[in-house]
Amino acid sequence: MSVIVATYLGAERIAGALRSLVNQSLDPGRFEVVVVSNGPEDGTPDVVRRFRAEHPEHDIRVVRTSRPGASNASNVGLASARHDYVTFVDDDDFVSRDFLAGLLAHAAPDVVVAAAFGDHVPGSRTVDFGGYLNRSVLRYAGSTVGFDELHHAASAHAGKLAPTRFARQVRFNPELASGYDVAYWSELFSRFGLDLRVVPLSAHAVYYRQLREGSASRTLSRRFVTERLIAIGVLDRLREEHPAYARTLSALASGQATHIGRYLRDHPDERHEVFAEIAERGLDEDFPYHSMNAHATTELVISYGFPPYQDTSAMVVARRIALADRPVDVLTHTMRGIRSVDERSLALVRRSVGRRMTVHGTPSFAGWAGIERFATEGMSRIAAREAELGAYESVYSRAMWPAAHVLGALCKARNPEVSWTAEFSDPLLHDAEGRVRESVVGPSEIFDEIEAACAARGVAPTTSRNLFEWLEKIAFALADRVVFTNVNQRAYMLEHTPARDTVERALEVSEISPHPTLPPEYYRLAPSGYRLDARKVNIGYFGVFYSVRGVGDLLAAIQGLSPDERRRVALHVFTDKPDETRAVVDAARVGDVVVVQPYIPYFEFLELSTHFDWLVVADARVAHTHGVNPYLPSKLSDYRGSGARIWGLVERGSVLDTLDLDAKTELGDVDAAREILRNTSSRVTA
Repeated sequence: MSVIVATYLGAERIAGALRSLVNQSLDPGRFEVVVVSNGPEDGTPDVVRRFRAEHPEHDIRVVRTSRPGASNASNVGLASARHDYVTFVDDDDFVSRDFLAGLLAHAAPDVVVAAAFGDHVPGSRTVDFGGYLNRSVLRYAGSTVGFDELHHAASAHAGKLAPTRFARQVRFNPELASGYDVAYWSELFSRFGLDLRVVPLSAHAVYYRQLREGSASRTLSRRFVTERLIAIGVLDRLREEHPAYARTLSALASGQATHIGRYLRDHPDERHEVFAEIAERGLDEDFPYHSMNAHATTELVISYGFPPYQDTSAMVVARRIALADRPVDVLTHTMRGIRSVDERSLALVRRSVGRRMTVHGTPSFAGWAGIERFATEGMSRIAAREAELGAYESVYSRAMWPAAHVLGALCKARNPEVSWTAEFSDPLLHDAEGRVRESVVGPSEIFDEIEAACAARGVAPTTSRNLFEWLEKIAFALADRVVFTNVNQRAYMLEHTPARDTVERALEVSEISPHPTLPPEYYRLAPSGYRLDARKVNIGYFGVFYSVRGVGDLLAAIQGLSPDERRRVALHVFTDKPDETRAVVDAARVGDVVVVQPYIPYFEFLELSTHFDWLVVADARVAHTHGVNPYLPSKLSDYRGSGARIWGLVERGSVLDTLDLDAKTELGDVDAAREILRNTSSRVTA
């Protein structure tokens, strides 16, 4: 066997590696040591020659190359190797006395042999055998496994013995100072279908890695990012050439992306520059952004519903994430059984979301047991992540689903240093009909813990145990930012909260942030296939129907149109309750004009919205119960990006009423609505 030792300016450190090699239990006649000194001359060849003179029984050679880099040196070493098998030892590492004997005893023409790993910090007397690499190897000690079963160890540069006839047919990429090992060994295994044989523990074959600061694998630089992208490009190519290993190669690409994420965590201003390079290299479509983001972020988003589930609040959160364009982790709850799934909606956040932590179980809007379980399991997931990658610096939660704010408050209570942003989509304590929502918070350590944090802020104890009253209180008392979607919502919620001692603080930390509108490119992602009759005025309405909101005005207006006018108009209603809505349409006898459809996937909706002549958005009719209308339909923000004309059915004094829309009619004013229909239909050529 040939042992290749690549060394760059290694005169002062190579002795340890050489000493461990000349002390091997393997007969010196069965192996050679090829030292490849690369880069500028520093006296390394002289050190090697002295070592050879002191150990004449060993075949030790030194080869010089002026081109620096471990990749080039490894290629030179492979070209110089004279034996049937080859292994690599870094110049600052060392190996156990039985390392070479253990590898060679288990060598075969069609396998790569792997030894155990130990991590050693120079200057210490301890060796860590608990690293992820060694744990994976020891799991298969004494076994022969495929590349896909042990890909992390298989793609590491050191600690393995390979048949020279295969090793010479693959070249290390000279462009790479890091990531070259993953690119090389992945190609070797996937091209030739080699298995990996792990030496049994009884062989005492151990490769000791020195964890030296400043080594190529531990230095982060912009060039480091480029090298990891080159390696990912190699893995993408191999995945196309060898589809049997696609999953394994994807996992290795994710590992490379984590290194880029660590770099971006320290250099967030370079994020767009890295995105541009990913696109330039043609890697965007399958790039493992999740792995990169998980190691780059210090922000957590708590969104009870989240894509791919089609939930209104979930999609608002996703739009905020997309437009913020910062890496985040997301903690969410499964919505299986109560929300439909649209996998394509994940495209909104694929470049931004890192780790997605999902709590499973039955979704709960108001039941305390389910909310408490979400908070408890959520904190467990957060603690595990923070133990691995460090504490989050900021947390954002959004409620219509109350559990999000409970977990957000718990995060704040346990880590007062974290910055918590709490957004309200609508009032929580009062429903759309002005009634007080009620649900009892049972005896709970979580409740007590959050109450204690509120008390530390000087906020009076909660006495009613009404979940919805408590939710508004804890957000107003603890959040560093409280976000409302419109000014009326803020005024209404602060006026009606029973926690009067939180109002002043909530005003100080609050801000108004309307629902976000996506840029035009999102409206071109997914053609809907839904056909509109170009001979008619096509009016679109997308939304939930409930007692205080709908298109009753339009249905009544259509009833008063002449037969000729009706032929020129089509109202397309997309709703979560198509059967109930069709019944309303049939009862109004306007089925010849109104087409009712179930909701369509989000990106199809965006694309379809660009083809309508008019899009209708309707206020909730709540002034008589609320005094002020605190609602602003989130669909308006989607409509704004479509380019279509927007028609608002508004309640006087609402936020929607104050906006500059293409047309507005007051709720209940059927004559005004009919006049708009007549005016628009008259422009259609018969």
